[in-house]
Amino acid sequence: MRAGIALLAATAGCFGAGPTPSKPSDATVLFAAPVPSTDQRCSSSVYIGAVAFGAQLGYAALLPYSPNNCGGQSASATQAPIMQFDKTGATPHGQMIGTATAQTQGSNALPRIVATATGALWAYNANNGSSITVDPGGLQTNPSNPGGFVAPTGLVTDGASVYVAGWSPPSGRAEVDNPQYPCCGPSNGSGGTYSFTRLPGPTQLAITPHFACETTHDCLVSTSSSLYYLEHEDGGANGIRVSSFPTAGTKPSDAAVIAPLDPASGLVPVGLAADEQRVAWALSIDYGAVVGASPGCQIWEYDVAAKHADRVLSTTRFSCMGLALDGDTAYFAIVGAAQQDDCNGCTVPIHGYGLGRVTAAGALEAIALGLTDLAAGPRRVYLDGDDLYAIDPLAIARIAKAALVGRQDFTP
Repeated sequence: MRAGIALLAATAGCFGAGPTPSKPSDATVLFAAPVPSTDQRCSSSVYIGAVAFGAQLGYAALLPYSPNNCGGQSASATQAPIMQFDKTGATPHGQMIGTATAQTQGSNALPRIVATATGALWAYNANNGSSITVDPGGLQTNPSNPGGFVAPTGLVTDGASVYVAGWSPPSGRAEVDNPQYPCCGPSNGSGGTYSFTRLPGPTQLAITPHFACETTHDCLVSTSSSLYYLEHEDGGANGIRVSSFPTAGTKPSDAAVIAPLDPASGLVPVGLAADEQRVAWALSIDYGAVVGASPGCQIWEYDVAAKHADRVLSTTRFSCMGLALDGDTAYFAIVGAAQQDDCNGCTVPIHGYGLGRVTAAGALEAIALGLTDLAAGPRRVYLDGDDLYAIDPLAIARIAKAALVGRQDFTP
């Protein structure tokens, strides 16, 4: 399996001749982003942004980006396809079921998707205003439209309601799924605008967190009774914390701080997950802020009943991104800066080297994927029964959890 799982090659330009899909031998490719011809790569390249998984189908947003050596195209509105695919791998090219307004790289205006019992919902900012649209149905988070611009940065559901986190942060590199990350994220020196809404309604929740989503895809997750989120400390301070708010909450005092993240560690949040018993978060280095930083990864688990957090993994042997919970076991992607000698000054992209899991007792199993192409490899993981879904910038693959049993390809 080690050499067989090649999800996709890197992007073009500084990363090589161009993306070239390859068939994994021990994984099933469920969905692959379309690869443009060489003469179209600067205008037609897309990567996989938000994803969601239902009982039989998966969903993905295809987002535009401009590869290196394409002239640094500026952000402009476009209609991003919302794709549906079969979880068996029978339809790897997918079927478009809708569109959502998105931006080219350099903007935080990226759609979000959540699976429901009957399909999927997706959220986006349709007109650069302060209201977020949720389709199908065209629900609005702020129909009267006062205030500043916000785009969705989180979308979750408890079955009865949908919760939409909005932001227009003062700074950050929000496109962690972009093949070029940490290159080319947004830079906005103005103050941030945030929103937190329940639909149908809309009902503005009693709190408006300053969501801290700059370095992670998921900064809002939910269970049947609680919302968990990453937020900047009060007053926009540099500190970040994990907090919660009950879905039945009606007043600001219903919010609770789960744990502050230690700024002295020099690590930033790169993953968040929760179930009814535990909340977990992953910390790693900030690739966009520190060039040539040494690797680092910490995984923390918080026992909801005991109200106590433990660090279950701490290593400087590798870095990590993404997080998913399976009981007391946390799954994550093992990543690092790609090894590249001929980049001609461009930012070295993130490379997915493997997958790992660690128990609450600290037992680690990890498998190397044997990828060789720049910017390839998973940066996010999701779980489904006996399988995990590995999300590469250009492909989604299903791998059996059992593939990690007894593997020690990486050690802490």
